[in-house]
Amino acid sequence: MRLACFALLAAVIVFGGCGNDPDDYVEEVYEFGIEKGTITYRITYWDEGDAYTYTQTVFFDKYGKLLRIEDSHSPDLYFIRDADANKRFMVNTSNETYTEKVMFWHGELIEGYVYFGDDEWKSEPFYKREPNKTIVNKECTVISYIAHGYSVEIGGWKRIVFWEDVVEGSEQRLRIEAIDFAETIPAEISFEVPSGYTKVSE
Repeated sequence: MRLACFALLAAVIVFGGCGNDPDDYVEEVYEFGIEKGTITYRITYWDEGDAYTYTQTVFFDKYGKLLRIEDSHSPDLYFIRDADANKRFMVNTSNETYTEKVMFWHGELIEGYVYFGDDEWKSEPFYKREPNKTIVNKECTVISYIAHGYSVEIGGWKRIVFWEDVVEGSEQRLRIEAIDFAETIPAEISFEVPSGYTKVSE
């Protein structure tokens, strides 16, 4: 299952080479700039020259403290996260089961979706400002940078990633683009494990 794979890749590219003293570490605020919303991404990744495309939908509330991630690769599975309760779950609708893990830190699962281009990153010479992009009717600011051999371009609005492009050398590796967005959550979407589901071990 590739749920949140682009989030993890982005985290590796940005933070993977850091070797700072833990005493100097200050955790970023991993929250969106609006209270709630639904965003669907078209994600394409390249493996040995072949392109693979799927969609991923992120539902969020409380500025991202409540998070639900669905993936077209695995329609019977979805992730939910409750930052206040320090819990995360994977729910399997095909057999009505779920697994539970305690989160390691507040930003887990959300960091790759949060766009920092308008605040923390804007004053760093490491990042370059690119022309804005209009994506799903939102005027997104865009930044680019090079790290660990990857050329990365990221665009966002209200601290939400709407666009990401990753190139390694001359080879395209990843492209993410928001294809639908609303500042609402469908009434049927829940951030809780459905009643009657059975807890199972991983």
